[in-house]
Amino acid sequence: MRRIRALTYLLAAILMTSGASASSQRVASAGTATKARGDTLSGLFILQFADGREVPYSRENAGVVYTLDSASIAFKPNGSFTRSTTVTVRKAGETFAATRLFHGTFIYAASTHAVALRDSAGVSIDGTIVNDTMTLYAGPETLVFYRQW
Repeated sequence: MRRIRALTYLLAAILMTSGASASSQRVASAGTATKARGDTLSGLFILQFADGREVPYSRENAGVVYTLDSASIAFKPNGSFTRSTTVTVRKAGETFAATRLFHGTFIYAASTHAVALRDSAGVSIDGTIVNDTMTLYAGPETLVFYRQW
């Protein structure tokens, strides 16, 4: 179980932490929000593409295959979000699958389409929401989510 948790954290970190240094001042204040800040946003967004590849997709590193099976972000009108990420890790004939939940706060500005997320661990990521498409920029990766109705 410990190995599954460690591998899940590793893949999740790849998705979220590479954009942490590009966070804006708005995101720093989002971490302490208890009420919605900025414009309201709610809904469920499902990850469709990661860096141009359709989800699910896999990466191999040193004989270990990491597969991002699915990810979603649910925004609540109070300025909080929950992100769910499901990964599968294959190494030496063994397969481990795990789902991890992340919670945090966000700020959304409808006039500029900008969204800034900060999870409870302090990891920040920025992006845009235009119509029913959310694009998040995590360092060199671009994550594209579609709103589900």
